[in-house]
Amino acid sequence: MLNLLGNGFLLFIPVLIWNITLSNKLPNFFKTSTWDKIPKSVLIIKNTFRFVSFLLPLLMIIDFTTDYYKYGLALYVIGISIYFISWLLQFKLSNKKYNKSLLIRGAPAYTTIIWLTAIGLLCNKTYIQDLYITNIYFIIICVFTITHTIHVYLVVKQQN
Repeated sequence: MLNLLGNGFLLFIPVLIWNITLSNKLPNFFKTSTWDKIPKSVLIIKNTFRFVSFLLPLLMIIDFTTDYYKYGLALYVIGISIYFISWLLQFKLSNKKYNKSLLIRGAPAYTTIIWLTAIGLLCNKTYIQDLYITNIYFIIICVFTITHTIHVYLVVKQQN
């Protein structure tokens, strides 16, 4: 039971609760049919890597003994704070003309790399011996963040 309390997936819970609670309140930009006009290859890659980046931490253990644990924890708190602020900007600036920029609209996509990286720093142990899961995880979250940002870029480009 104690191992479950150190499971890396626990670090996803605040983000999942946030996303589930607020996703239906996002501006129309995030709900329009332009999201369906994105090439299927981008959507498949993004969703596959999203799934793996959320699933892999189930095999990872939060390691409280490393020298960089404090840095990972600080990065996690900063990362989810920035991520949450990026969502709040979507609500606050939804009717402003400068909200049509990739910088603002894309923020919930590209800021994920911060808190996802923190999870990789915090969880450098695994339930499976000799599996270098952290290195694999960093590659997966980079591909996910890049394709997620490309997805948003393509939508912004269509709407401008």
